[in-house]
Amino acid sequence: LSLLPMIMTSFAVAQAKPAPAPKRAAKPRAEKPVPVHVVAEEVQYDNKNKKAIFIGKPLVQMKRDDATLLCKRLVAENDEENQIKKAVCTGDVKMTRGDRQVTCEKAIFDNETSIVTCEGNAVARIGPSVMQGRTLVYDLNRDNISIKHGKGTLVTPAVEAKRKEAAP
Repeated sequence: LSLLPMIMTSFAVAQAKPAPAPKRAAKPRAEKPVPVHVVAEEVQYDNKNKKAIFIGKPLVQMKRDDATLLCKRLVAENDEENQIKKAVCTGDVKMTRGDRQVTCEKAIFDNETSIVTCEGNAVARIGPSVMQGRTLVYDLNRDNISIKHGKGTLVTPAVEAKRKEAAP
């Protein structure tokens, strides 16, 4: 069953509660709701289990603010208000945000913490720098990428300037 391209909109459920700072840092939460838009060729929705399956032909597109996640299949878990709380992307996974690009086999997006966890041959490209590892965690709120078991080439601004000067 193929449906026309569909768009679903989801808003993060963020609850800012004033509380004393714990000794151990808790998972960061979005300060305000951030819209998440999904575009897919086919959508299957299971209302009883609050689950949506998006299939792309060729790719599903999930957009949150200035970050875009592409994949062949996205499975979303919804909260009681039918808003996406978690999404798992598989197949040709690629995330872009500005000059940053991440590719991997599987990406898990947590809408409450605004964290994308990429597993399986994770590669991050930031300008001319390239890093790869087993697992990559992208904190969208802090715009911070961390890679476990990473290796690659980091190009600092000074090295990039020298490279540009040496170019004919």
